Amino acid sequence: DRRDPRGKLHPGSFTAGVTRQKPQSETKTKNFTVEDSVQMEKRLMELSVEKDRLTSKQAKLSRRTSRRRADIMEKRETDNRLEEVISEINKLKLGLRRMRVI
Repeated sequence: DRRDPRGKLHPGSFTAGVTRQKPQSETKTKNFTVEDSVQMEKRLMELSVEKDRLTSKQAKLSRRTSRRRADIMEKRETDNRLEEVISEINKLKLGLRRMRVI
């Protein structure tokens, strides 16, 4: 397999111009209802509020100069949760975009 570190095929490789046809089961998407999109938008709003709250908390924690173990643990937990929330927000936005809602 002639791939560079990013996983791309090198030019001249015999499969460079070939794209694999996806099976129909992969290309078919679930038929979303209006209720689904409303629930997704509601969850997106909740996550946006949580993201703002966590960002504010993160800023407060970074201004603190104390190096107590509890502060370090709280900052780590806040950072991890913020990362999870941002990831979920991005997934919801992608889902809504696929549904052509946003």
